[in-house]
Amino acid sequence: MTDTDKVLKCQFLVSIQSVTRTTGGTVGTSLPRFWNCANVVPTAEEALVPQAIGALPAAFLSTLQNASLYIFADVAGYNNYFSATGTPFALPPGLLGSTPNSFLDIAAIFETTGSGVNYLPYLRGNMMHEIAHRLDLDTISAGLPSSAPAFINAANATQSAMTGTWPAPASPSCQQVFGATSPLCNPVPVISPWNQYSNVFIAGQDRNKELFADAFQNCSNQELQSVSKNNALQSIYKKDLWTYMNTSFWPGGCPRQE
Repeated sequence: MTDTDKVLKCQFLVSIQSVTRTTGGTVGTSLPRFWNCANVVPTAEEALVPQAIGALPAAFLSTLQNASLYIFADVAGYNNYFSATGTPFALPPGLLGSTPNSFLDIAAIFETTGSGVNYLPYLRGNMMHEIAHRLDLDTISAGLPSSAPAFINAANATQSAMTGTWPAPASPSCQQVFGATSPLCNPVPVISPWNQYSNVFIAGQDRNKELFADAFQNCSNQELQSVSKNNALQSIYKKDLWTYMNTSFWPGGCPRQE
């Protein structure tokens, strides 16, 4: 599908090239395309997304230069849009984002899932999660970052820290990882915080790829709707993931410092 075809269905939210980087200067000319397929006139929350993208390190934007990034109102809009490309898959309802491992060099987020939750304030965090998947897939010259030995070591250390000494004694506690008021801790769980995190936030997907995307989103300083997940990502039990991003992957170190 050409850019001209896309314009018939979606609008440029804003040219990322015109966004001024927080570190000064512009982001250059090798840039991903950004499409708003939810609203012809962007909402205030939608308009913040390309600003967050434009603030990413130039090396990331260069890797994404052939990618297209999208906002859709929901999964149905995504499925309708990409049916014109002959793509062989259709997403199920209830998702917040999608980055296909296929011939489509895209990442997409959705504003609603049908749950009634308002995700608009968290579009930037959701997009950072999907951008991480896109970067992981598009960084092919050196292999997938999520498969790098250094990252796997960090992921293993994270799983070990969140498992702790469960079940006897049950440490760390749910509240220590997810926060004192986390709904994940009421009623008191009978499984380790790692098993809770895996069940709720990884949900059968590839552990390393999801932890990589989680660590990238956390490093970007853009939060998610789930306070429990934000708390976990910013806890000492996820320190190894943050350290990997801060010292090994994110140029100049994480915007969100510990």
